[in-house]
Amino acid sequence: MARARLLAAAAILALLVGAAGALAWWSAAVPRAGEATVRLEVVGPDGPLFNGTVRLANATAYTALLAANLTLQVDEYPGMGIYVRAIGPYAAHGASGWIFAVDRGAGWVEGDRSAARFALHDGDALRWSWTDG
Repeated sequence: MARARLLAAAAILALLVGAAGALAWWSAAVPRAGEATVRLEVVGPDGPLFNGTVRLANATAYTALLAANLTLQVDEYPGMGIYVRAIGPYAAHGASGWIFAVDRGAGWVEGDRSAARFALHDGDALRWSWTDG
């Protein structure tokens, strides 16, 4: 009787360990809600500052820019979000500054809200670019 219980316990333990391994594989293979792999390009007035792919949880146009590890200056406006004042050595002045656009497969669309509130989806392409007004 004790041996049967020991074998049953060992079988249950093996099932639990196998299930935990399968769960670990599944969670690594399947993106979590709000997680996205995004193609990111940052183009300044003198050319590219970053060009690569970033993977983010709770992805926004702003968190993707943060993932590029560039020097940023931002202003936060309560109730409205953030404004990216500078990326690298290029700071907004007059009518010149930074804008972002997203391509989800149907062409580039400029951001219509704060970058911190613009959610990104898996597979999006994001471009931050300098504009001279």
